[in-house]
Amino acid sequence: MLSDWLKPVLQISGQWILCWRASLRSWAAKTFHSLCDNKGLTVTMVKDTTNNIFGGYTSIPWPE
Repeated sequence: MLSDWLKPVLQISGQWILCWRASLRSWAAKTFHSLCDNKGLTVTMVKDTTNNIFGGYTSIPWPE
């Protein structure tokens, strides 16, 4: 469903690449930025402790 929503802005083959997952890498902001800065457009998805899922999209790269 997300791929369909984002088709108008995707300029790549639609390949999703995971740059960071807090539960696997660390919850530290420094770790996030070391792995995700300057990667181009990003989709962020969050699942909270009550299993609600939300997120966002930006075409602006995360800064260093």
